[in-house]
Amino acid sequence: MKTMKIKNDSSEWDRLIKQEHMEKSRAMLNEVLTGQRDRIETEFQMRHKNGHWVDILARADVIFDENGRGVRVIGTHVDITARKSSERALKESEKNIDPLLRRPWMDFGLPTLKAVFVKSTPHIKE
Repeated sequence: MKTMKIKNDSSEWDRLIKQEHMEKSRAMLNEVLTGQRDRIETEFQMRHKNGHWVDILARADVIFDENGRGVRVIGTHVDITARKSSERALKESEKNIDPLLRRPWMDFGLPTLKAVFVKSTPHIKE
């Protein structure tokens, strides 16, 4: 198994996270640092040590010093690539569902259903 050394430096984040996710992740960190949010919880794509992209669920807390300054971020990264792949496959399969099955049930019309119900149960008065 190939090991990868990651420096304890924010530049590593810039190097490993997919750029389209960077702004959201940085904004969330700033919200924690300014007290607008308690912790970080977000999903993004990150470069794997073998070079491919993996989907990640990140959860983290910020450690503050006695002056209230954020000094360290401690958390976990969970590989959710399989889950995200399943979600994409489900979305793709939903495109093949018969259009009639996608219609809201109310489109079929309650008056029709009510008339059938009333006719089949004569003891119920309208």
